[in-house]
Amino acid sequence: MSKTEKKNVITKDMLIRQVASDTYTSQATVRSIYEGLEQRIFENLMKASENNPKITIKLFEGVNFESKYVPSKKKKNNLTGEVIQTISKIKPKVVFTRNYMEKLSEIIRF
Repeated sequence: MSKTEKKNVITKDMLIRQVASDTYTSQATVRSIYEGLEQRIFENLMKASENNPKITIKLFEGVNFESKYVPSKKKKNNLTGEVIQTISKIKPKVVFTRNYMEKLSEIIRF
């Protein structure tokens, strides 16, 4: 993207206003649901562990949130040669299915 191209960013507040308008619901209600959903997604993604290494949340048809547990391991530092112990972590990502991406591409063809 060049410096002259304008980014189109849709913020949380913009989405809340749009959904409230589309559903004839108050923005406060939509915000409460949005924030509750966001918190629930976060809590479920945090459940990835050694015993349950991968969590998938099928949020929308074709849009999945995933978290993967990565255990700690010994690793050699390339610069110093020192062997270090990494910490375990959770790697989150969003996955779009092939069908979902094809639907998006079909829309721009017309």
